[in-house]
Amino acid sequence: MDVVGEKAIVAGRGLIETTNARGTFTVESLNVQTALRALEQTIAAACPAQCPELVGELERLKAMAWSRMNMAGTGLPSQPTSCAEDLLTIPQVALRLNLSVYRTYELARQGRLRTVKIGKSVRVTPVAVEEFLMRLNGGKAA
Repeated sequence: MDVVGEKAIVAGRGLIETTNARGTFTVESLNVQTALRALEQTIAAACPAQCPELVGELERLKAMAWSRMNMAGTGLPSQPTSCAEDLLTIPQVALRLNLSVYRTYELARQGRLRTVKIGKSVRVTPVAVEEFLMRLNGGKAA
């Protein structure tokens, strides 16, 4: 649950919980406009030291939105699947990105390439590769 001002966003359920004067919670439907208003209020209240992290997260969300828009027109599923065969190894990702395996591991370690850890194994979803490429291209599809 992410807290935004006095509102708490319940991730994955499309709901927003707010506290009233008595401290009880009311639940509203969370739509894009509500989320954007809450985000705008959070940005207005943020101290300048929090802005770099905020901008980074906004870029990640922007890449995710571009990915969903691009997949909508291709007939591919817009939700990432959890099928193990869809997960890529770091060497497979390195080939796709035309990078060394070492550099690809470094991108994952730095958090610039989103990964999934399964025990000691590191895997990457195809969506995470697309998001990374979109960030490199300034939000444009690769």
